[in-house]
Amino acid sequence: MGKTGVIIGKFLPLHLGHVNFINRSSTKTDKLIVVVCHSSRDKKLCEEYGIPEITVKDRLRWLHTIYQDLGHIEIRSLDESEIPAYPHGWKEFTGLLKETVPEKIDFIFSGEPSYDSFFKDLLSEAEHVLIDPERTEHKISGTQIRENPYKNWEYLPAVVRPFFCRKVVLIGTESCGKTTLTKFLAKAFNTSWAEEYGRNYVYEECGGSEDNLKYEDYIKIAMHQKKLEDEAVRYSNKIVFIDTEAIVTQFYCKLYEGCEDPAINEIIKRQNYDLWLYLENDVQWVEDGLRKNGSDEERNKGKQILAELLKKHNIADKIKFISGNYEERLNKALRVIKEEFPYI
Repeated sequence: MGKTGVIIGKFLPLHLGHVNFINRSSTKTDKLIVVVCHSSRDKKLCEEYGIPEITVKDRLRWLHTIYQDLGHIEIRSLDESEIPAYPHGWKEFTGLLKETVPEKIDFIFSGEPSYDSFFKDLLSEAEHVLIDPERTEHKISGTQIRENPYKNWEYLPAVVRPFFCRKVVLIGTESCGKTTLTKFLAKAFNTSWAEEYGRNYVYEECGGSEDNLKYEDYIKIAMHQKKLEDEAVRYSNKIVFIDTEAIVTQFYCKLYEGCEDPAINEIIKRQNYDLWLYLENDVQWVEDGLRKNGSDEERNKGKQILAELLKKHNIADKIKFISGNYEERLNKALRVIKEEFPYI
């Protein structure tokens, strides 16, 4: 029978130092069990650093994604909520660890020499093996990441980066320059962006005419828009730019069909953005063969409908207005973004 090794950690969040630690430990044993420790106290810890709550499911998913193709590495979780917080409660913790890992533990890996006495007293059958205690390969810690994930972006694995990505969404009525500004901003920040899917849908499914849209099309557009958004977030560099979201899709549904789609409202309830940029319709109308609401009266009507939807979904007070010519819009948007996210 092969030897079994154990790694214990909170991975709050997972970083490349952890990955290096797991990789090196796995070469020293036949089976490696990575135990993700979590407790109800973790939420408060994240709040203290001003970051979103990193749940145990987030951490488990990250580790499973990275190591799913290595069968000798197993990922398990251990709930510490009912025992004293570290550095206390070692005896109680040992009991929980033995429940989580009932197998005979031959090696317990860590990067902390100070743990040696605890492991000798409580897990005497296991050999404590130190892995890079000086952190010579990756001089990083979970605390440093929590303090500023963007400053330490290079230490975040690709699967972790989307969790910290800041999402900026651009909204507005027809022909207000959303697409152009979205592309400019993505290039300025060297990152990804999500295009407006509704336009492509009209060309692909409606013969290039918005007149052919039907009520049931809008939920399809809204759902696919979220898919494009998720893909853009996955490949982002600290920040991502989204051209249009579900409220704007609902706006078109109400404008063209005369009513809202309740299913789209459910998507609206679940979406979340860090910054809303509302582009005023004070630039010249551009006829592209698809748009059809170019008169001042029609543009003002559309603006009113969108304003009502933003108020209904409690977004009206969150948006930053962008107006002026195209140069002014770019400058204003860059200034707002840098003010909101000075660390990016």
